[in-house]
Amino acid sequence: MAPPYSLVYNILEKYIFNLHLKENNYKYIIVPNILNFKSFINSGQIPKFIKKLFIIRAGNKIKYLIPTSEVSLINFMIKKKIKSNYIPIKLFSKTECYRNEQLNYGAMNKNIIKQKQFNKLELMQFVDNKNSYRYLKELVKIVEKIIKNFKINYRIIELSKNNLSYISSKTFDLEVWIPSLNNFCEVSSCSNTENYQSIRTSIKYIKLNKNIEYFSIINGSGLAIGRFFLSLIEKYELKYIFKNILKKYKIF
Repeated sequence: MAPPYSLVYNILEKYIFNLHLKENNYKYIIVPNILNFKSFINSGQIPKFIKKLFIIRAGNKIKYLIPTSEVSLINFMIKKKIKSNYIPIKLFSKTECYRNEQLNYGAMNKNIIKQKQFNKLELMQFVDNKNSYRYLKELVKIVEKIIKNFKINYRIIELSKNNLSYISSKTFDLEVWIPSLNNFCEVSSCSNTENYQSIRTSIKYIKLNKNIEYFSIINGSGLAIGRFFLSLIEKYELKYIFKNILKKYKIF
């Protein structure tokens, strides 16, 4: 990506980053992009991503590039036991993601829509079980607000049970309109995995009555920058983006 598009892309990413940090009160965590196989087992991403992982071999050691920093954030919290007065714990990361996608012909497989490497901000909350679905709705609203700020056409889809990942109890996909595709494209998927991941990784919280429970874990893309950027530049001219959008939100 070359100027001036690369500049707009970078400014957009910084705006969303600062939004999560300052307005949404998430704590920024720098996480590794290379993990061992056990890390993927811990987060429940195997077998989902087993055919899409990029493998790194160094001598007898084998490591893997992350397909999403959800894996890294889960393992960052592994075996932690936290007092309930610190709930909710809100973390986010900004990483490159790597997926060995098998691309076919067609518009939905071109360029920025499906990539083997892409940028993504990942949001994660560790919450009490009683209020987990309320926190899921709040997460969806956070991503929705970003899209609304730029007046991009979008829709929210609640996945049916048949389409849910086996680790998720409820998932909402947020999709934006891409004019050149004449179609909507997913920019965020927000899920409640309840305590499935926390049991696998022994992430617990101590209640006021001293009882110990496993966290419910909420995660979502906040959001896939490339796809959102594409919807933005297809709707607006670059001059309009600079003068009317970036300045309005004091991004530039």
